[in-house]
Amino acid sequence: MSKDIDVLFVGSSSIRGWRSVYQDMQPLNVVNNGFGGSTIRDILYHYKVLVKPFNPDKIVLYVENDIIQDAAVETYILFDLFRIFAHKVNCDFPLSTLYIVSVKPSPSRFSLIDKQAAINGMLKSFADKMPNIEYIDVASQMMTPNGVDSTLFINDKLHMNAKGYQLWTTIIRPLLIK
Repeated sequence: MSKDIDVLFVGSSSIRGWRSVYQDMQPLNVVNNGFGGSTIRDILYHYKVLVKPFNPDKIVLYVENDIIQDAAVETYILFDLFRIFAHKVNCDFPLSTLYIVSVKPSPSRFSLIDKQAAINGMLKSFADKMPNIEYIDVASQMMTPNGVDSTLFINDKLHMNAKGYQLWTTIIRPLLIK
């Protein structure tokens, strides 16, 4: 039996680490199904456990590890995996909206900023053309004129701190509440 919820968050460590998401998204009923190190392939592989048991009004997807772990894989192949996920969501939850969060920049992965920008551009273009899919740009809000805003990250310069999640909340929550 599916569980009715408002928002299902699924993705990699940036989702898993968002421990305050339940409070940050109030009054919405949310489930956080992020797991560290996951790629879009992992999310697809575990779709029946991570996504299928729920009946969400909205699904928020964030993954970035593909860029590192699949460095040799062309950007368009990664993009195709996002499209497959979107298709599965649309088939299983035709009345739900899928929100794809842009790949965030981070100081530790700044050398990949061009690949991140390419994937983000593809994801935005895809979302702009598809009903029930929204693109959420967090990447541009995490930049300063001098590069990535390092005050948003813990010491590893990859994972966000409370200030980073507060920024995400100010960007994402209004879109989910409307």
